[in-house]
Amino acid sequence: MLKVVVIGTGWWGMELGKAAKSLPGSVRIAGCYSLSAAECAVFCSQLGGKVYPTFEAVLADTTVNAVFLATPHSTHVGQIAQAAAAADVGDVSDYLAAGGSGQELRRMFQTAQEWTPEWVFTDNT
Repeated sequence: MLKVVVIGTGWWGMELGKAAKSLPGSVRIAGCYSLSAAECAVFCSQLGGKVYPTFEAVLADTTVNAVFLATPHSTHVGQIAQAAAAADVGDVSDYLAAGGSGQELRRMFQTAQEWTPEWVFTDNT
């Protein structure tokens, strides 16, 4: 059973949560983190799990297997690097939009070379 946390609880975060919930034999929603306490409350009431107080708290939870990023694209590189550095999170799913800079791509590749996750998703839609 894959235990996941959704970071960002706006429209896309809710869609990711619904998709995860649709796989009850394979995926369990551990919870969410967002800057909006109200959105977190809605997410957990509809999809389950707990509200994590910070992104760092998600990364510190060694029972979490995957993190789905549904945050602004400009924050993804830093979040990926932070998750990789924490090393307690086995997988990072990043739904990344096109348009990142070459510098960001180099930083992601450097992070990937230093960290070996079980799997990483990217989505340029």
